[in-house]
Amino acid sequence: MKTLKNLIYAVALLITSSCNNNPFVVTDNYVVYSEDEYGNGYYLVCKLGCDHDARIEYVKSIEWSKKYLFVQQEKPNQNSQWYIIKAKGNELLCCGRDSLIGPFTVQEVNEYKSNNKITNLKQKQF
Repeated sequence: MKTLKNLIYAVALLITSSCNNNPFVVTDNYVVYSEDEYGNGYYLVCKLGCDHDARIEYVKSIEWSKKYLFVQQEKPNQNSQWYIIKAKGNELLCCGRDSLIGPFTVQEVNEYKSNNKITNLKQKQF
């Protein structure tokens, strides 16, 4: 009986872990989801789902603060490129209230951070 109970627990754990597509919440309004239905790796979207907002696929890493998102995109067989999402006000809001600029090289992103004195960013690799 104990073996059957352990087997049921193991199967339930396997099912729930393999179906886990919990988003990684970056800010109050932006999330990163694991691979989409087209196999495009991790992707960043506005969690409110507003039209014309950024959707960046093949997300490799992300750095962020309340006002900036720096998103590294790495498509198969291509060089890595970066995008910057910048709040028009004091914090990121999405739904057309932020600016998406890029693509940039890593050197251009580092220069942008330096020129704008952007430090103390949180980071996440995917």
